[in-house]
This record gives sequence, C-alpha cells and structure tokens, in this order.
Amino acid sequence: MVMKKRLFVPLFVALCLFPVLLPGRVQAATYRYIDKQGSISFADDLQVIPEEYRSKAVLIEGELKEDTEKASAPAAQDRTGGKDLSASAPADNAPQAASNIIEAPGGESLFGKRVYLRLMITGAVLLVGVAFLVAIGKIAALKQKEQVRLILRSSLIAALLLYLGIAHAGDVIALFSNAGNKLEAVQQKSAERGRKAAEAMKKMEAISGQLEQMQKEEEAQMKELEKGQETE
Repeated sequence: MVMKKRLFVPLFVALCLFPVLLPGRVQAATYRYIDKQGSISFADDLQVIPEEYRSKAVLIEGELKEDTEKASAPAAQDRTGGKDLSASAPADNAPQAASNIIEAPGGESLFGKRVYLRLMITGAVLLVGVAFLVAIGKIAALKQKEQVRLILRSSLIAALLLYLGIAHAGDVIALFSNAGNKLEAVQQKSAERGRKAAEAMKKMEAISGQLEQMQKEEEAQMKELEKGQETE
C-alpha cells in the first residue's frame, strides 16, 4: 500500500505538469477580438479589451500559438500591402568567400584539415617505406642476392612514388594553378597601371599642346599689335 502511494504521488505530479511541458504549446487566450486594422488579438481579461471591441469579443479555449500566427498572417499582409517582408530582406548580408584561398580538389582549402590528414598519412607511409628499405638491406638471406634486393627496393620506391602521385597530384595542381592565377592577377594590375600611366601621359601632352597653342596665339596677337603701332 505504501509503495502504491509513493508511485501515485509522482505520477499525479507528472500528469499535472504534462500539459505545461508540452513543446510548442502556449497558454490559451480567453477572449479573441478583431481591431480596426483587421488583426486578431487576444486577452485573458475582458476588461483589458477596448470598449469598442468588447461586444465582438469571443470566448475561446485551447488554441495553439501557430494557429494564431496563421490567423494574423492575412491581416499583417493587408497592413504591408500584401508584401512579404521576410522575402524582401537584403541579399547582401550573405558572407562573401575569400578569393585568395588556395583550393584543393573537392573544394577544400589546401591547408585544411583533410589535407593535413593526408600529409600525416603520407609521412607515416614514407617512414614505413624507409624502414622497409633499410630492412631489405639488413636481411641476411638477401645479402647474397643483390639482384633480388635491387628489384625489391625498386618496387618499393615505385610504389611510394605512385602513392605520392595519387594522393597529392591534385594538391600540387591546385597550388600551381593558384600561383598562376596570382601571377595573372599581378600582370593584369601591371597592365592596368601601365594603361593609366599612358593615359596620364596623353593628358599631359594634350595640356602642354594647348599651352603651346595659347602661347603662339598670344605671340601672334602681340605681333599684330606691334604692326598696328608701327603703321600709326
């Protein structure tokens, strides 16, 4: 009997708290009314509602918050002229990708975690390969068979080179392509600077030509004035 009472108390408390702890639920409004703008509002007390809307207030129970949002959405669109404000958010808030990051195959950064992992694996493979090369030279059974040792060492070196080519060829290509892109960008900047310098020189030459023309015109006017004075 005591055990049943001990089980009954937490069960009763859990049943009482269950409606409160339900996700997505909110406390139900008591009254619902519509204002002049057409938006639906809720109030727990009738006295809180303005007098002009009290006669039209409706007593409700047990509505979900998302239902109220759906009901107030048309009124909000009416107030905003039918425009969706969430869709009109500025698109320039999205972060811009850095253009100077070296990219490896698969779109990953050349100095990212995956590449570092590949480098660590490559280091381990090279250490194991060197250990095998040393072991081949120290095996007593192979000391008398120079040709066999040469074949084993050549095969091991070829396998290591093949692994390096497969594992890091893309990284090397990405590195050189990025270096080429940077060189091309530098060349474009140099060409742009040369073009601007040429335009500046042309402008300076045009200005100097205009100044020379003005000077010649002034000299011609001075000569005409001198001739006029001589004739007088």
